[in-house]
Amino acid sequence: MFLYQLGCKEDEMTVFEHIKIKYAFVLNRVDAQGQVFFRRDRSGFSLVELTIVMAILVALAATVLPFVSGYMRTVKNGRCFADIRTIDKAITSYSLDNNGPPPGNNLAVIGTTANQLDPWGRQYVYQNLAAAGAVPLEDEFGVSLNTDYDLYSRGWDGLSGSTYNDPGAGNDIARYNNGTFVGMRNPDAP
Repeated sequence: MFLYQLGCKEDEMTVFEHIKIKYAFVLNRVDAQGQVFFRRDRSGFSLVELTIVMAILVALAATVLPFVSGYMRTVKNGRCFADIRTIDKAITSYSLDNNGPPPGNNLAVIGTTANQLDPWGRQYVYQNLAAAGAVPLEDEFGVSLNTDYDLYSRGWDGLSGSTYNDPGAGNDIARYNNGTFVGMRNPDAP
């Protein structure tokens, strides 16, 4: 009956045309002339397409991640430099008011900056060099970095050492020359 609606005679059609029209409504659409419009009624992506997109995203992430990691370390180091300068100013203010830096290794007496954490979530290290048993931080030539007190962060690895070549000293960010300079203790360390 469908064939007569299309205006075709059944005996003039090939086997392929019979099959095409018979299954046209199941899989596709047929227009008034009996032409089959192939269309895919699918949504989403194939597994191959998803795999290619994921491979591209992984490659981009692997390329960008080291740069982001290095940038974040630089930002945290910069914040640490600024924090050490701020704490140093608070200690200087305390020293002017009390004729000397805070005693021992206690920064609680200087106020709110005493509880400040470094960018890696650890306390800044303060050490009054006039206190008994104080071991000063040293530079590459074995000379003490400061004569009054040491103020530093243990850096991203959390390790430290009093001498320049100690394994953890490379990542320390310290106050130098009695507050004239703040920087990395051993910038060439890995």
